[in-house]
Amino acid sequence: GKFREDLFYRINILQLRVPALRDRPDDVLWLAHRFVRDIAGRLGEPTKLFHPSAEARLATYGWPGNVRELQNRLERACIVCSRNMLFSSDIFEEDGSQAAAALDMDTPLDGYMAACENAFIRAALLQHQGHISETAHALGISRKSLWEKMRKHAIAAEPLH
Repeated sequence: GKFREDLFYRINILQLRVPALRDRPDDVLWLAHRFVRDIAGRLGEPTKLFHPSAEARLATYGWPGNVRELQNRLERACIVCSRNMLFSSDIFEEDGSQAAAALDMDTPLDGYMAACENAFIRAALLQHQGHISETAHALGISRKSLWEKMRKHAIAAEPLH
């Protein structure tokens, strides 16, 4: 009530409505990979990978603190975890070993399996810098099968760095 109304209307040219992170589950994993890559660059370390269960948990968590909570959890996990792969318990320390059990209770099995497959393929592509042949060989599947799975999960066929 103390802000000048005429000044408000002078600066209020464009309003952007950004939905909460919990309403944008597809953005969670994209942001998580971006944050982990940026954090690794700042720390001068290699980029950490996500275990498939960690990606599934990230995608199904409610994110009451929105993007800032995601960023802070990942930064803490990257600093504290000495492994190259982040597990669900690294990101959600309050859950400890119960994170996977909590996920199983809230997520249908087919959704969990799809999220795990998606995360595993993304991690393999990242590990092999987006090279399809190398990734398919490492996964023990044909290039065609990998392409089909990438199409199913809407995974872009571009070098991942």
